[in-house]
Amino acid sequence: MASTDLAQAVLVQLRATSAVANAFGDTWNPTNNTGVMKFFFDWAGQPDEPYLTAIEAWETYEFMTRTTGKTLAPYIATGQLQVLIYQSDRQAARALGVLVAAALNDQTAAIAWTGFTLMNLRMARAEFASITVTGPNVPIAFNRILTFDYEYSGSITEP
Repeated sequence: MASTDLAQAVLVQLRATSAVANAFGDTWNPTNNTGVMKFFFDWAGQPDEPYLTAIEAWETYEFMTRTTGKTLAPYIATGQLQVLIYQSDRQAARALGVLVAAALNDQTAAIAWTGFTLMNLRMARAEFASITVTGPNVPIAFNRILTFDYEYSGSITEP
């Protein structure tokens, strides 16, 4: 199944990297909706740790000049993707971050979605964010945040 956007393409790459999938315990098979899901984009319920969520923090666009008579307007999108790792042990959270960085850094050929070309994806920084309460009766977790810079090219159809 071809990915339809950056979010889906990133999750496909993480699941395809066996070291990452095994370390998190992700066995999710999106084809038949079976297994244990540990990778989420934009939102996650309360899965057992470790797990990760990812968000597109921001994105800007540089549109190219449209050729007269053409309806496609090409552009370059630049943005940041953040991967948030939740783990009950600080060192384990750091180690999972290293695996995720290796799975995503410079994987422009592997991370693909229909109609777009990923030109750059590279981790810019990593940090721990403090979490005091993750929910009622939920143990304290460490939150490792990896921030990746990215660029991709695409086009939109104009009327």
